[in-house]
Amino acid sequence: MQTQTNSSKINSPSKNFSPLDTQSSSIQIVGVPSYREYLCDDNDPAKLSATVFYSRLSQSGDTKIFDRFLNCRNSAVFARESTTGTIKVLTSSCHLRFCPHCNKSRGAMVFKNTISWLEKTKYSKFCTFTLKHSDEPLKNQIDKLYKAFKDLRRSKWFSEKAHSGIWFFQVKKSESDGKWHPHLHCIIDGKYIPLRKLREKWHNITTDSHMVDVRMIKDPRKAANYVARYAVKPTDITYLKYNEQLEIHTAISNRRLCGTWGKCLKLRLTSPPKFEKGTFEILGGWQEILMQINTNPQAKAIYEAWLTNSPINEKIVLYVRQDFAKPPNENFNTADQKFPKYLF
Repeated sequence: MQTQTNSSKINSPSKNFSPLDTQSSSIQIVGVPSYREYLCDDNDPAKLSATVFYSRLSQSGDTKIFDRFLNCRNSAVFARESTTGTIKVLTSSCHLRFCPHCNKSRGAMVFKNTISWLEKTKYSKFCTFTLKHSDEPLKNQIDKLYKAFKDLRRSKWFSEKAHSGIWFFQVKKSESDGKWHPHLHCIIDGKYIPLRKLREKWHNITTDSHMVDVRMIKDPRKAANYVARYAVKPTDITYLKYNEQLEIHTAISNRRLCGTWGKCLKLRLTSPPKFEKGTFEILGGWQEILMQINTNPQAKAIYEAWLTNSPINEKIVLYVRQDFAKPPNENFNTADQKFPKYLF
């Protein structure tokens, strides 16, 4: 995964510079940030809110969840892709719903997988399905929303109109009445869908809501980016009280927040790329490479190749201490090159 440099941690050239640029000799390290520090400043509101929430949750009994959150992206290695020669960063992840690091990676995967399908559709539409506001616990409202949408998809009328699609969950706190506002955003491929009829069908299923919106998609990339934002952040906890954050955390725990149906059922929205054995060669640890880029030409070449997404000569002599090249933790299986807890 390529990211913007956090200038407060590393004073380095833009990742768009050419390796021949005179700026490439002026890299300076101010401290040696972890990969986690590089990705997101500690003053980021989303990171601050998640830190406070998982800390309080840990104190309430889930003693491991805060450590899991704090260790996310701390361990990282530089690796060279064997076919292209490009440099990637392999890093550990916590997969927690409110983690800004995991959400950013998840959003990138959702965008890539969504656009690959969306660009092949002919009559794609963007739809939103909403429930009437109520005082019911959020978990009950989400249960009702998911069941209603499932019943709609199974109906003969809708399945003929929308033969395939993807959906994303989002929940907000209404500013007008302070009640939860759970809803589903969908991208649908299929025939023309009359809005009045769709609202009628939705009301018959929910018994109390006509709130449905349908719009044609004119720009596939814009639409894919739009829905990916919901996968990144199904809710914004920065403005919520702890008891509200806890209710959302409990309500969406072990629950799918996006999915597919119909002809694109096999599309895996959040699946990372699959890699064959020997795909990557580990070159060195993140902080160890950074420590050497002013004194070691090979370490500098690795770092600059990563910044510019440029291939690196496979014959380059990589003078990296062996203990620096160890995998971040035991979950990294170098034997079969499976990365169950690593994102790019």
